Amino acid sequence: MTTHLQQVIRFAVRHGLLACCCSFGLAGVAWSQQGEGTPHDGHAGHGTEIGQVSPAAEPADSVHDRHGVQQPEQARDPAAYSDGYGFGPLPRMQMSDQHAFGALVANRLEGQWHANGPPELVYDLQAWYGGSYDRLLLKAEGAVKQGRLDEAHTEAYWSHAVSPYWDALLGLRYDSGEKPGQGWLACGLQGLAPYWVELKVNLYLGHTGQLAARLEAEYELLLTQRLILQPRLEATLYSKRDEQRETGSGLSEVTAGLRLRYEFSREYAPYLGVEWYLPVGESRHISGKADETRLVAGLRLRF
Repeated sequence: MTTHLQQVIRFAVRHGLLACCCSFGLAGVAWSQQGEGTPHDGHAGHGTEIGQVSPAAEPADSVHDRHGVQQPEQARDPAAYSDGYGFGPLPRMQMSDQHAFGALVANRLEGQWHANGPPELVYDLQAWYGGSYDRLLLKAEGAVKQGRLDEAHTEAYWSHAVSPYWDALLGLRYDSGEKPGQGWLACGLQGLAPYWVELKVNLYLGHTGQLAARLEAEYELLLTQRLILQPRLEATLYSKRDEQRETGSGLSEVTAGLRLRYEFSREYAPYLGVEWYLPVGESRHISGKADETRLVAGLRLRF
């Protein structure tokens, strides 16, 4: 039994070594043929590096794709695996930044009550239409008192995204209401500042040479997923004294407020709040207005 087992082991070792020798011999022959080249390739192994396509194997239409568009060398044809099928009469697919969208937002649609006069209906509306980079932006803000339009600011902008969080604005503004109307050239910047503060900075040039600036800042503090506290600050400055419109040079007025809203949905959110109005500097003396504390109640809507 032992002699038979020894014979089997000798047979396996002898034939295993023979197979290894044959494998190394064939590999050496192949390597020598690759280095020496063949009569057909001239200098095989010298014109082609690892990872590159040999000129002889490069397809004839590698410079232009199937639509005749210039492509970089060795670029992959995106339609190479379509078997000749195209979109035909169907429109091609578009990325999300190629679509146009629109929205209408009522940031503030509220009543205000204060001790210095009758209640007011205040509106702050914004509508836009366009893509991710360029949009038409419309803004309307004003107040209605005793059934009459007390003041209104209407603005139209071309909005262009200059970064992922900021839009540059260029357009026109017109003021109307009880005071004399005035037109402005307008430009601005709006977006999301660090710490999630929403900023809007606008500069205006009036037809009389008057310069104005307006700053708005908002922050949303989520008490819950639906209950949101929103502090808001607004300041206005003018370069010249204008008694007809009851504004003085420098800082004219500051408005600060707190609004607590409950979002039944993103489209519908009632709120309550308080607001403080502070006329400043020359504007305080020209207009004769005093500090006001206002109670507010309203709706925030989105369509």
